[in-house]
Amino acid sequence: MPSDLNQMFQQLGRDSVADFLASPSDVRRAGTRRTRVRRAGIAGAGAACVAALALMFNAGLPLSLGSTPIQPGAISSVPSGPANAPSTIADSAFLTAADSFGEATTIEDGPSGDDESLPNLCGATFGGTSQVVAARVGRLTYHRTPTDAANGYTPEGSVYTRITLFSGDGAQQLLASVRAAVAACPTETVSSVQHDYALGTTTLPGDDSVTVVETSHYASGNVETPFYVVRSGTAVLAFSMASWEGLPIDEQRAAEVRDRVIERFLTWASQN
Repeated sequence: MPSDLNQMFQQLGRDSVADFLASPSDVRRAGTRRTRVRRAGIAGAGAACVAALALMFNAGLPLSLGSTPIQPGAISSVPSGPANAPSTIADSAFLTAADSFGEATTIEDGPSGDDESLPNLCGATFGGTSQVVAARVGRLTYHRTPTDAANGYTPEGSVYTRITLFSGDGAQQLLASVRAAVAACPTETVSSVQHDYALGTTTLPGDDSVTVVETSHYASGNVETPFYVVRSGTAVLAFSMASWEGLPIDEQRAAEVRDRVIERFLTWASQN
């Protein structure tokens, strides 16, 4: 791996994830809330969100809310992907138990059911969907140590990963629409719980990246869930991280898993 990429991961490892993975007992409700929202679609998106969405459309950014798609033209300033871009996603793009890293991964074609790799963002539909070539999801469960995993101890946390291959400029469209969705939906309330969204400041390796932080405000405390989106050519990695059943997490371990997920994806993408 190039030395500049190694330096990027070293810097990324120093960025704290403690605030992102705060673990009050409400973290389970946060996961349930995301599932419920994805099935229900928009839950009361306000007029301000609609007005902001109109501005995004006028700027030429692909975005839709609920069942009303908005389809502006493609982003002309971004070149199409290379002709030899990959068309399939191998298991090697995901971390697996064979890495002796103390995790267990379920990899499947998809996504099927609810997709937890991106936040709800007022029911946003993200750009590039018509240019999807292939998509697979991985559900990663990791432990504090490989020994804990071997002994069947309680996991440390979980990671929901989606890798998507696009044709043309679909990958660039996706990241542009994620940024637009955060601007159009800074907050929403679902089942009397307020959920705020903001772009994170963590710099990730790759051709382009976006970090979105969802803050859920419960009576017993706030739960912050990080969502990471990394592009390499025409391939996009999107994943979210959560502590296991609201238990305390090891900050260094969580950062290590985050970095390894990204590193594995970028290594696979560079070889295809």
